[in-house]
Amino acid sequence: MEIAHTIPEAHSQKILCLAYNPSQRKLFTGSEDATIKVWDVPNGKCERTLIKHAGWVTDLLFVQKHSVLFSCSLDGTIAAWSPVLKNFYDKKLSTPCSCLGWDDKQKCLVAGVKETIHIYKVQIQNRYDLSKTMKLLELVTTVTVGKPDDFVRRLFCFDGKIVVGGFGRSITIVESTTGRPILSMPKSHKAAVSVIAYDHDNNRFITGSFDKKVKVWNPDGSVVYKFGEFSDIITGICYNPITKTIWVTANSPHPSIFDALSGIDVTEYQFGPKGSQSKDGEGGGVQLQLLQFVPFTSEIIGTTGHNKGIVVYKYNQYTALTTLFASGDVVEQLCSAPRNSRPQLFCVGGDCMVRKWEMAGTSDSQTWTTEAFQGHDNPVLSVVYDETLNVLCTGDVTGQIKLWSYMPLPIGQTQTKEKKKGAKPTSAVPEKRTTAPDLDETSLAMMDQKMAGLVRHQYLLEGHTDKVTAMVTVTKGSHHYMMSVSYDMAIVVWEINRDNWFEEYRINDAHDDYILDVDYCPEREEFATCSLDGTVKIWKLGSWKLLQTLEHDAPVQKVRWNKVFGCWIAGCDDHTLWSWLPGNNTALSVTRAAGAVTAMCIDHTFGYTVAGTDDHVIRVYDTKSEEVIQEHAGHSDVITCVVHLKETNQYLSSSWDRTIKFWTAPSSRAPEQPAVAGDGEMSDIDATLARLHASSEDGDDDNTALFRRQDSKNPMRRVKPAGSRAPSAPQTPKESAWKSNEHFHADKTSVTLPPIGKK
Repeated sequence: MEIAHTIPEAHSQKILCLAYNPSQRKLFTGSEDATIKVWDVPNGKCERTLIKHAGWVTDLLFVQKHSVLFSCSLDGTIAAWSPVLKNFYDKKLSTPCSCLGWDDKQKCLVAGVKETIHIYKVQIQNRYDLSKTMKLLELVTTVTVGKPDDFVRRLFCFDGKIVVGGFGRSITIVESTTGRPILSMPKSHKAAVSVIAYDHDNNRFITGSFDKKVKVWNPDGSVVYKFGEFSDIITGICYNPITKTIWVTANSPHPSIFDALSGIDVTEYQFGPKGSQSKDGEGGGVQLQLLQFVPFTSEIIGTTGHNKGIVVYKYNQYTALTTLFASGDVVEQLCSAPRNSRPQLFCVGGDCMVRKWEMAGTSDSQTWTTEAFQGHDNPVLSVVYDETLNVLCTGDVTGQIKLWSYMPLPIGQTQTKEKKKGAKPTSAVPEKRTTAPDLDETSLAMMDQKMAGLVRHQYLLEGHTDKVTAMVTVTKGSHHYMMSVSYDMAIVVWEINRDNWFEEYRINDAHDDYILDVDYCPEREEFATCSLDGTVKIWKLGSWKLLQTLEHDAPVQKVRWNKVFGCWIAGCDDHTLWSWLPGNNTALSVTRAAGAVTAMCIDHTFGYTVAGTDDHVIRVYDTKSEEVIQEHAGHSDVITCVVHLKETNQYLSSSWDRTIKFWTAPSSRAPEQPAVAGDGEMSDIDATLARLHASSEDGDDDNTALFRRQDSKNPMRRVKPAGSRAPSAPQTPKESAWKSNEHFHADKTSVTLPPIGKK
């Protein structure tokens, strides 16, 4: 939720009540100035001012079934307004009327009148001509819910029941059909009840009081939980079904937000830590009072006391769902550790710390617990988690790599092993941690194997001489590898599964400039690296031979394997995303991004390319159509990492603004683009690329064969096949014609880049 509109000075005096007409999208406000105003909220314009009452307008109620607006006042009048906002009926009472409610089950109006409630049957003879209605409200019964000196402050109707709270500190539940009190809760609060709301998802009602506390109740009168102390009396409560949260105001600049299921305060995930809430910014310095959720527009409308204004919070599905604030320095990278519906996150950055975040409660909850421990003596740039071994790997700016494990790494039956030819064995240096207690075997067996608690064992790997920029872990049979790349232009392969030896396979001078990223393709047992030299290189796992060199026109910041479509995706500094089919050296497509790519991941479900660019925006690109499906804006500095969390169908991003943000991932596939060729036909270009794709699956295309003919004694020799460079001077632009199978084809033998900003 974010602030969409503000209307200052809506009334000359304090606003006391709100109502909303969904069919006409009009907001009604009632005030101490005895007027009712009609608002066009998006434009912030007051369309009409209704003058009828002689005293404060204490409540407004819009009944959608009859398209009638009811208002009540301290002057003892209940007024009815037609769809064209003409006053066509008045009900005169002998005492002030404080509040109104509508029982949708019994189709009756309920009014709070001093210490009683009046239940009226609504009779409309002609809904098309309300002026002919002679007796709109017929009194059914009057129910006394308090002492003679009491005053009904608020009421709410649900499921044929009426919940009433007042100055007598009691809460009474009345059956609307008979008017019989079915439950009385005296002294439910220590002071008068100021507001009542209803959580229809969990069938609970919520009360706020002058005692500065909020309580959540079951229909049987039992308290589910309560929270406070607030700094002032509770002035407004509403349930937000979009985010499953309870919003509370107490004359505060921002609403306090609580998880509806657990009652945990999640305000900081919406508006940041309390200390960071500006008093002078948008929404700052105000005194929020009333709150009302509008289901038809997914908005929450609030009123302010300091300037008698209106604040509208609008739900934006593309804004950040949750924000985690990493104290300290910038966040450089993050990774997730799958754990059913409650994943764990690890992030590293400039403060040299390793931070673990764990979701508290269910996947619907927005609360996270955090734990930090000293990771390195220098800023940490990269982190990766190996699910098979339950090992966390981190790399810093000095070239050091550390492995973190709660359980010691496996030790073989023999203490020595034969060294592999060409391998340089490097022993890990264990570092003791004094922060974790010693546990017996029974306790250890009960611990969560996926990085539960503090990490007890550290292992130091020394193989790089400069910044470790990226790492990836690979499992092949009984072998567990970790590939790391660095500014030293070397690729180091570590084997981390036997006798605490970490055997190192080094590929020196793998690129001509800094290596920035690495990723692995399990289907082909290949891994790719990218560099500032403008190339992506494909390597074979096991033989460590260079298979392909894919050249670009600018430094390549990120490379990822797209499993859904079976291609490599490269993100570059020149605002482009390149798609490459393995074994072929012609780019399948080039997508124009809105800026230089700084972070990238692949949507595991639909194969979308999720890219963060230097304009601090994350965009989701359809790999087939190259269209932008979603845009997520919210970071204020460089986006350093993007991850797809499949367990909760969310994207996670980290940034130099010291935050981790959660975004909603698409839940359905984008519509297919129309085919270029006729029905049942394949275009010449489609046929050509289909042939190229088939040859790449067989591994027999000419370019691959050329690499295989390289001298086996010198696999690192830079031999580039002709035509390996991606086309940069296109001839004829073509329209994509992707096929819906496990891989893709495109008709782009040449590529035209659209202007920046065009999808």
